[in-house]
Amino acid sequence: MDLLFEKYQGCGNDFIIIDNLDQKIELDEETIRFLCDPHFGIGADGLILLGKKKFYHMNYFNKDGTRAEICGNGLRCLSRYLLDHGMIGKEANISSDAGLTNVKIKGDLIEVEMPKAILLDLDSFDFDDKNVNYGIVDIGNPHLILQGDRLEDFPVEIVGPMLEKGSYFKDGINVNFVEVLDRNHVRLKTWERGDGLTLACGSGASATVYYLNQVGLVDDEVSVSVPGGELKIKVTEDEITMAGPAKYVFKGELEI
Repeated sequence: MDLLFEKYQGCGNDFIIIDNLDQKIELDEETIRFLCDPHFGIGADGLILLGKKKFYHMNYFNKDGTRAEICGNGLRCLSRYLLDHGMIGKEANISSDAGLTNVKIKGDLIEVEMPKAILLDLDSFDFDDKNVNYGIVDIGNPHLILQGDRLEDFPVEIVGPMLEKGSYFKDGINVNFVEVLDRNHVRLKTWERGDGLTLACGSGASATVYYLNQVGLVDDEVSVSVPGGELKIKVTEDEITMAGPAKYVFKGELEI
């Protein structure tokens, strides 16, 4: 089968997008891993199969082939793809396995209304470092937030995979390492469930700012510096919005 695809990226978080509106394409985990592999396939942090229910629907897969409920950067990239193809205007609703999301395209920035965030119970989890504050937030997908004084001091590539699939989280969890610079600026690295260390994670930035806001460490509007760029997060009583860039990279055809 010849597979047509396009590739988009948001702050370096890159995605393969495939039009599956006719529902003729079925990809198993092995094929998704191949497509996302940078050496043997196309190379990406994740894969989006575009479907449609009542609204355009994002079927999202991590690069290890597992399905995820939502991806914030993926939503921005899919929004840009849909706009580029004349399928939506500057504002639209897009659904995912986490529910319905409103997106607004404002020039180079795309603003996404994230799912409602919930601060979860920590009774079953303990992080053995008294210099680190932590919390768990569900924002359509689960996130562990670890907040310390210096981002450079976090052994991200050691602690991330240990916690991602540790005994505390049977279905895995995204792990966010954050340093608060001031009440409106933070630095963040995310070890994503099913992906590993990525250049950006939109849902991770949103969950992190929500947690920090709830414990009184940041204000309602925060700039999040990630390795691939910057995301803008706004927390209100009713919603969380995440804004950042999304750009077309290339398109192609691959035989699978």
